Amino acid sequence: MNILDKIIGHKKKEVEDRKAIYPTQLLERSIYFVTPSVSLKKYLLREDKTGIIAEFKKRSPSKGDINPYATVEKISIGYMQSGASALSVLTD
Repeated sequence: MNILDKIIGHKKKEVEDRKAIYPTQLLERSIYFVTPSVSLKKYLLREDKTGIIAEFKKRSPSKGDINPYATVEKISIGYMQSGASALSVLTD
């Protein structure tokens, strides 16, 4: 089993566990369910941006710690000030 198989297996279990905690009907009653979504395509194609999706993560699933002391607030502000069109955040 390679690292991607392990990640997929872990995520499937994580989704199953969260579905048990947060039933679909509960999520559908959330204010976020009816909130209009933001278009990723629109931000990627903006003339004043780079089209780059920047990624924040403190550690890599396969390589371990990258920067355990980094804060998402500080790093993401820097990415956006540098012209990133979107941001991906990995918290685990």
